[in-house]
Amino acid sequence: MSLLHVKNISLSRDGTTLLRAISLEVEKGERVVILGPNGAGKSSLLKSLCGLLVPDRGDILIEGQSLKTMPSLTRGRMIAYLDQIPIIEWALPVRDVVALGHYAHSPRNGGHNHQRINDFLDLCDLTTLAERAVTSLSGGERARVLLARALAVEAPLLLVDEPVAALDPFFQIQILEILRRSTGDGQAVVMVSHDLNLAMRYFDRVVLMDRGEIIADGLPNQVLSTENLSRVFKIKPLQGQHEGERWILPWSINEPSE
Repeated sequence: MSLLHVKNISLSRDGTTLLRAISLEVEKGERVVILGPNGAGKSSLLKSLCGLLVPDRGDILIEGQSLKTMPSLTRGRMIAYLDQIPIIEWALPVRDVVALGHYAHSPRNGGHNHQRINDFLDLCDLTTLAERAVTSLSGGERARVLLARALAVEAPLLLVDEPVAALDPFFQIQILEILRRSTGDGQAVVMVSHDLNLAMRYFDRVVLMDRGEIIADGLPNQVLSTENLSRVFKIKPLQGQHEGERWILPWSINEPSE
């Protein structure tokens, strides 16, 4: 049984089709990145996977149980979600923000496993910042706090929407390395991104979307072909290899006639 099974879902809002007949499966420990141009339906798909949007048709199963009938507490333990534009308004200590992710495991008394919270602070290199107000941190530091909070859910499925889009290269690599380590413990990660290089380097599988549909789904080397990039992104890529890994750089846009 797959951890995540998306069965032919479609979604429309205000007369606009956002998703059209989407089907896919994700296994435990798999790293999947969803790529596509603006408006392709990537974030709509991710929000559907965690129940923030309800498809008009089809079904989404987590370990065989439909999101439609899954109790909210069970969903809170099975799925962790990091939004594209996370907002932190309260000047809580970093430790308390991370601990919020663990709440679904002890909802009645609000108690937390303090050792596990320390583990996630350490994983995201936040131990020295644990008592700092999260509102006093830099953008990169806040991003690590919010990722630690999502990891603290200890959910089998982690959904993240462009977690490194506004970060410098150091923090981009750091966060992707953290996600890579998390799947080593069996957690599945599904991430929305626009970064072709990070997708190529850090993910087992690429789901390429355009206009609410899946155009290609498979290994990065296969999906991120020159033909697919030209068709979906309207670009010509520059490609090569370094230390045995392939890199890809958007180089120019297609001519109007192409």
